[in-house]
Amino acid sequence: MGAKAYTLLATINFHFKSGSTILEIGSERGEGSTLWLFNFAKEAGLNFVTVDFDEGIYNSAREIVGSSAYLMSGEDFLDGTNLSSPVCFAYLDNFDWIWEQWKDAEWMLKAIRHYASRNLVLNNLNSQITHLRQSMKLLSKLEHTCAILFDDTWRRWDDTYDGKGGAAVPFLLALGFQDISPDKDKEYVLLGRNLVSP
Repeated sequence: MGAKAYTLLATINFHFKSGSTILEIGSERGEGSTLWLFNFAKEAGLNFVTVDFDEGIYNSAREIVGSSAYLMSGEDFLDGTNLSSPVCFAYLDNFDWIWEQWKDAEWMLKAIRHYASRNLVLNNLNSQITHLRQSMKLLSKLEHTCAILFDDTWRRWDDTYDGKGGAAVPFLLALGFQDISPDKDKEYVLLGRNLVSP
């Protein structure tokens, strides 16, 4: 939602292993995440990969990162692509979330039609299922010390989670990840494994 939570990488000292990979699933759509993460990875001595299923978004990402951009779904990428190094940081911001206040907005209806043209049903359940599947497939590709950031995800009053990562976050917490989000009132959730809590 424009909060640019991915820039947390610049303010929290994660001590990622040199040469490991930053993975973005859901390339930028004007908010700058792909360029920012690509530059951060380059400066930190890390590899960078971005993945998107939309050809137009992929082409824009390819102009930024070259052959580090992939045109496919996150699930297909995780199933069929051999990364050169384990993933130390994953930014999962794909498969749109339908916010109640914008569900009838023309741009939201256009997005729903866009997904339908690819034989996908854009709804919130499918958004959560997609992020859960990607998290499950990501597990075998993660560095021992790693972090996963879910955008458009938040904590509810009863300490459960909702939004894109509403199913994936509890799954990963059960496997030993910790919620290390520095601001727990924002619409993102940052999980870490074997990291010092910020």
